[in-house]
Amino acid sequence: MRLSAALTLSRISFRTHWKTWLWIIAGMGIGTLALGISIFAGLGVSKSLKNHLNAIFPENRVIIQPKMVDVQVLRVETSTITEDTLRQVRALPGVKRISPEATLRFPVSASATLWGNTYTTDITVTGVEPWLLGNDVPTTFTYNPETDTQVPAILAAYFLDLYNLALAEGNKLPKLAPAAVLNREFDLVLGSSSIHPAKADGKMLVITGKVCALSRNPDLLGLLIPLSAVESFNKWYGLPMATYRRLHVELDSITALDALRPKLDAMKLEAVDPAGLWRRLAAFLDLIGLGFAALGALVFVLAMAYLLASVSWMLARRQRERAMFLTLGCSRRELTILMTGETAVLSGIGIALGLGLSVALFHLANIWYHAWRADRTYLPTELFAAPWSWVIAIGFICWGIAILFPGYRIHRESRETPIVALTEAEMR
Repeated sequence: MRLSAALTLSRISFRTHWKTWLWIIAGMGIGTLALGISIFAGLGVSKSLKNHLNAIFPENRVIIQPKMVDVQVLRVETSTITEDTLRQVRALPGVKRISPEATLRFPVSASATLWGNTYTTDITVTGVEPWLLGNDVPTTFTYNPETDTQVPAILAAYFLDLYNLALAEGNKLPKLAPAAVLNREFDLVLGSSSIHPAKADGKMLVITGKVCALSRNPDLLGLLIPLSAVESFNKWYGLPMATYRRLHVELDSITALDALRPKLDAMKLEAVDPAGLWRRLAAFLDLIGLGFAALGALVFVLAMAYLLASVSWMLARRQRERAMFLTLGCSRRELTILMTGETAVLSGIGIALGLGLSVALFHLANIWYHAWRADRTYLPTELFAAPWSWVIAIGFICWGIAILFPGYRIHRESRETPIVALTEAEMR
């Protein structure tokens, strides 16, 4: 059958049965719309939240710290983490790499100029190794006291959130965007704070710093600078012995943690798994996402049932037409391709409309979410996202199903001989 003849016959069929075809398009559109929304709202939102949680709490990473004992209102550490402790932990089985966390063990404050005003505040300064910062680490996060005149720093983004959500409101101050903090230079005043001001004969040193990035790691608060800088400043102040507050340990597998605990107990250390609760939450999010997807799949199955019923009804209505095609020399294969092609075009239009509408709805939801998140930067960057790879995959899978099952039904009906088809048409 020539292509022009096939197109003419399909055009005649569409004009004759246009109401039925429109209902098929609407049914497939509704089914695909429900499937798209359920997958994007279930699995898509779950994936966005899990990626956000993994960025905050990287997999296979735990914190090792001295055991604590509460004495009345005081909390006392039962051990001290030294370089010897660091070597022992590094040698434990299952430990992949370690980043010690050290702090400045003397008074320190910071001052910066903003809109012509100079602000001074006490601040905690923490030294870590670059790999611990993940994507937050700037291109250069090193400091050599002999050659460098400026120390790179990363500020915990939660301080900016705290300022915008509370301090700015209470003190009638303008809220700050991340751009107000990034690349801003400040003075780090070593040896002086509001609690312990520098004495006339005391040690004091002013170091220039620059905020290079913001960190979302909730386990790293305050001002973060290279570990080597903290160790250098402690030695300058007269504290030559290196001690560490905590150890950030990356394991080969989180299952190695159970074997480490007895060894840590003997060293008067304890392991904290910050991501433990979130791993259970991620598994719960997966279940919710699968539940949403199952509901959408059920609606799509109902749409497919309607499509099959409509195709069967159309085959019964077009018995005379099919018998005439067979009598005039149209092969069964050509008849199957012609009628399956019509169904493929109609279902494809419905699937495209349903997926397009679901993507448009999620795009509008994402616009609203970005506006609402402006003052809540601790939330995921993307939440209502519909990845194009998912959209394409859903479209092709749905379209393939919409062609396969009706095509098989049409193929079975097309095996009838012209005499049988005419007889059945007369009986109907």
